[in-house]
Amino acid sequence: MEMRRSDEELVSLVQEGAVNRWDELVQRALTVIVPVVSGRVPANDREDVVQNALIRFYKSLRDYDPGRSSLRVWVRRIAVWEVQDYYRKLGPLRGLRAMLDCHEPAVDPPEPPRELMEQICAIVGEANCRMIQMVVLEGYRYAEVGEWFGIRGDAVKMRIQRAYRRLREELGDWGYG
Repeated sequence: MEMRRSDEELVSLVQEGAVNRWDELVQRALTVIVPVVSGRVPANDREDVVQNALIRFYKSLRDYDPGRSSLRVWVRRIAVWEVQDYYRKLGPLRGLRAMLDCHEPAVDPPEPPRELMEQICAIVGEANCRMIQMVVLEGYRYAEVGEWFGIRGDAVKMRIQRAYRRLREELGDWGYG
């Protein structure tokens, strides 16, 4: 029985041409990529984003330097870049719509333009807008946001759900609903 190789050893073998180790390396990369993408991209687009991250991983593998970061950190960075590219390609309104449909906090998505956030605040109100920013864009938990506003976490969740509904109604009028 062969001992499990370190990530750096495995990368080195693949970089030197050991194609029989590629599947093992991909499986290790997927253990990082899939959780990053799953919490940030709507279900119907996750497979494509994961695949794009694997392609980027493959294309940049020869440039990987274990002295700069661990494999897990490097692969996570690649996955985050792919999530950012996904939202950038959608554009601000469709990107926000996708974030809202995800129903999970998104960490590291591209920051929406100031004008878009002003439009959102005009639709749902300043407090609800800030709650959406804290949960969706900054990754705070409902309870943490509740402490900030002096209300229960359940109330924050309910307010955000109502704000989502209001945004969906408005976005629907623009052809995105």
